[in-house]
Amino acid sequence: MPWLIAYYQPVGLFSLKHGEATSTGGKSLLIPTPFSIRTALVDAALRIEGIQRAEEIVEDVRRLSLAIKPPKYVAVSALFAKVLKPERSDADSDRPFQKTIAFREYVHWWGTLGVALQGDAPILHRATSWLEHITYFGKRGSLVQLEASPSLQDDLPHGFVTLLGHDLSQELPASFPLGLLQRVDEWGNDLTWERLNVYNHAGKIRVGKERIRFDVILPYQMTQAGRGFTVYENTGAK
Repeated sequence: MPWLIAYYQPVGLFSLKHGEATSTGGKSLLIPTPFSIRTALVDAALRIEGIQRAEEIVEDVRRLSLAIKPPKYVAVSALFAKVLKPERSDADSDRPFQKTIAFREYVHWWGTLGVALQGDAPILHRATSWLEHITYFGKRGSLVQLEASPSLQDDLPHGFVTLLGHDLSQELPASFPLGLLQRVDEWGNDLTWERLNVYNHAGKIRVGKERIRFDVILPYQMTQAGRGFTVYENTGAK
């Protein structure tokens, strides 16, 4: 089954909070998660094909296998920012917000981000337009620019990492590649368009139901670090 490959250049700084981080401890992941990539595909597909096909689009995107090629280098900048947060309901104050500080991380990509989709030919044909209309992954503002029209290839090119988790109830591989372990989130089997639609009050997306988490090993090695920054190199990239 062929792969549909697209490459993106970073336009802004990438930031996507770790799923288990608190609102004031915004430690960022280095790459988009499978959940954010699938949601970006749905967003683009809805703008092209219309919301009347939303349920069909969600099912088509769910059937796609995903792989990603991380950029050659990433530099993570960390800082504390002043923010406003809603006042506690039991606080003895009439102010709507309180001042506080929050930890934030922003990731600068040096190099292209590769995204690969594998699935049935009719879905990949439509997904070509979806990939062309994606302008950001994850947090809005993490803007990207498509380098060229997506292309079909029989095999996954060198440097791509399949975004699959390991089922701990099954036999594990005898060895693992060296790299940086990151916990990412993915669509759960119970996720439907009703849950995904933020304008629908069908209920929150629940961890373990509509959202699952697993670990992936990225081919990154830390090469430099200092006060407020860390640099990683993709050792698997050419």
